[in-house]
Amino acid sequence: MRKIALRGLVFYGRHGAYRHERGLGQPFYVDIEIVYDFRGAAGTDAVEDAVDYRHVYRTAREIFEGPSLHLVETLAERTAQAILARFPEATRALVHVRKPHAPLGGPAEGVEALAEIGRDD
Repeated sequence: MRKIALRGLVFYGRHGAYRHERGLGQPFYVDIEIVYDFRGAAGTDAVEDAVDYRHVYRTAREIFEGPSLHLVETLAERTAQAILARFPEATRALVHVRKPHAPLGGPAEGVEALAEIGRDD
């Protein structure tokens, strides 16, 4: 198995189940892994033969900076789906979303959702 990963992406979004979350917005921390056979790209050492990290970043940014959603689960799932749709060479996408300022009613590091989907799912 071969993977590429983008770690510690930070997007500011207006997502949450409550109106004040959608109004104020907050940062979301995102890690993405993409499974694809990059032997061809490794052989040519050419970015045009690879999944371009910049395009992966832009794909995630479109979701997180786009219209408000209620759940971190939805953010993770839609981002994974968008990656598979945009990059046909990818066979699986794993998206890990962290929301550090979730309104839990007490001290916490936040909430997380992880979506891992493949072409067969």
